Amino acid sequence: MAYLGLAPTRLKTYETFVSQVRRYLAGDKLSLEEVAPRAEGAIHGFDGLAAGHAPEASSLVWLRREVPMVLVEVAATGPKTLAMAGRVADRVALVVGADSARVAWAIQTVRSAAQLAGCDPKAIGFTLYASSFRAPETAVGNWNSSGRSSWRVPIRRHGS
Repeated sequence: MAYLGLAPTRLKTYETFVSQVRRYLAGDKLSLEEVAPRAEGAIHGFDGLAAGHAPEASSLVWLRREVPMVLVEVAATGPKTLAMAGRVADRVALVVGADSARVAWAIQTVRSAAQLAGCDPKAIGFTLYASSFRAPETAVGNWNSSGRSSWRVPIRRHGS
């Protein structure tokens, strides 16, 4: 974002966006006021349109209802983003390393936030992203795997 002259988006804005995407994928209609962009200089409203009318709401009209809903996955590292993902995501991609205590902490953070939001914490799926690199010495492997390669493993639900 810095190369575009922009700062990262605020977490609340991201949470709103993820929530809206999930609602679109579920077939919901969102009010135009809710989803209209608020960019500086943008013209809002439909009064000046040549067509003379506007849709009543925003929706994915082409979405086939007989197809199962696409699950929304949020990648998260820190406690605030993990909690946000617990409130609005179907799956959470944990980017917290491979230490089992840290992975357990991240899963608990997500599930606690889901429960506080009135969601089923056991319904959230998880994926773990971790770096790996083959090397003859541990120190060399640790240095080489830093940000250079990764693997993705879906975490199976086992009742915990």
